[in-house]
Amino acid sequence: LRDLAEEDPSGRRLADLFRDASETILDELRALRKIIDEFSQFARMPAPRPSAIDVNDVVGQAARLYAPRAAGVELRTELASDLPPVNGDRDLLGRAIGNLMGNALDALDGTGRLTLRTARQGDGVRIDVEDTGPGLSDEQRTRLFTPYYTTKRGGTGLGLAIVQGIVSDHGGRVEVTSAPGQGTSFTLFLPG
Repeated sequence: LRDLAEEDPSGRRLADLFRDASETILDELRALRKIIDEFSQFARMPAPRPSAIDVNDVVGQAARLYAPRAAGVELRTELASDLPPVNGDRDLLGRAIGNLMGNALDALDGTGRLTLRTARQGDGVRIDVEDTGPGLSDEQRTRLFTPYYTTKRGGTGLGLAIVQGIVSDHGGRVEVTSAPGQGTSFTLFLPG
């Protein structure tokens, strides 16, 4: 409003200010929408609708979905050919893998490597999401799955709690291996 009162006759200054302010507002609205979505999904996580699924298909789809966001990051997939089918909800498991990939890409900040790996684990399947990022301290690792705990600026602290809830609802478990300067690996164990 101050700038409008002092507007030059050409209107250029106001147009530039309007464009900058609009871009800032839209960025903030996108951030708020993301936060609201995460809170609502955490509050009402749907029950899994299980069917026999091919985990490699779910991992491959997540890799394709996140590939454009991985600019500058080497994205590898190492998918085992001998996996048994898993009784699970394709969409929910895709969301869990996507959350882990999103966190890894944030940690990598445009450089490094993100590897998605599958392997047979007994009668079930193991999925690794491994990055070469900065790693985590012992304290961070112990608090990772606590709702609302985050190490990211602007994060809600719900992404990993959602991952853990999804994997638990499938009768599985999540493990994390990390050390400062040595990257981070999340492993999902799903029963066959």
